[in-house]
Amino acid sequence: MGSNTDTTRKRKGCGSIQKKANGSYLGRLRISGYDPFYYTGTSEKEVQKKLNEFRLFTLRKEIVPQKQTVNSYIERWLTTVKMPSLKPSSYDRLNNCYRYAVATRDIGYNPVDGVQLPKQENMSIQTKEIEILSDADVELLEAAQSMCYKTGRLRYWYAPAYALILNTGLRSGEALALTWDNVNFQTKTLTIRQNASRVKKRDTADTSGSKQIITTTKSRSGTRQIPLNNNALIALERLQELQKSNRIKTNYVICTSTGKMVVQNSFYSIFQRTQKSLGIKPVTVHALRHTFATRLIKAKVDIKVVSKLLGHSSVKITYDTYVHTDLDRAFSAVQTLE
Repeated sequence: MGSNTDTTRKRKGCGSIQKKANGSYLGRLRISGYDPFYYTGTSEKEVQKKLNEFRLFTLRKEIVPQKQTVNSYIERWLTTVKMPSLKPSSYDRLNNCYRYAVATRDIGYNPVDGVQLPKQENMSIQTKEIEILSDADVELLEAAQSMCYKTGRLRYWYAPAYALILNTGLRSGEALALTWDNVNFQTKTLTIRQNASRVKKRDTADTSGSKQIITTTKSRSGTRQIPLNNNALIALERLQELQKSNRIKTNYVICTSTGKMVVQNSFYSIFQRTQKSLGIKPVTVHALRHTFATRLIKAKVDIKVVSKLLGHSSVKITYDTYVHTDLDRAFSAVQTLE
């Protein structure tokens, strides 16, 4: 035990601080009604500051007591702190933290999964215009798949992958994490079970930068089965042929030339090169998902079906994101009453 720590200092009400053999400092603070608080830092001053901050937070009752449920805490937080300016991203950040902790096996389950957010009557409806591809650009992108086999044409290497997203509405992280064992050519379906996410490095030796890991889907509804149309099947067959012709052995549907999972930033940057080469108006990869959803809405597909295909946690998200984009049809509809 003596090799792990050098000294231990205790101050009444301020916790204890241990200097470890590697030069770091471990602080501990126990307060009745709360989980023990631990913090590791590079100096005793830094650790003591964090312990003091925790003690002050508990005095202000800003930390969740052990006996309080996640549901009740989030509801109190929303009504007292964030209402009415809450954005879905605030909840998503908390959910992503727990998803990462599950993926790294720090905890056994995600306590936020399934939490019902309280209704917000004053929450403003999203009005930001979304990016979509024109019908002509969709045709150009799908036609570019045939050029993915040409050597030295990196800008077309992932053309089938972009066409797949365009015809399935996958999030880019879901597409990059997709494996062949989740593709069923017989039933013409693919199953989404995981997602590729970028997280900050946790290595003590290197705290800079981030890395890409496989996590669970964005929400419980994100785990879903998606039927494949002919265009999606063609894209998958192209990806399969590309791997076979280059003798790539991998389980990833979308991969690098060495069979590894594609890094999101590379996937995004190559998409920009693909668009430039084809003369397509520059949009983000996420615009492919938006285009998929918008085309379904214009085809009068039930909003509930669209929401399920996209893996949204509620129909309201689908409605607020896509229904307002079809204003031309709305104007035409009311003009019929004149």
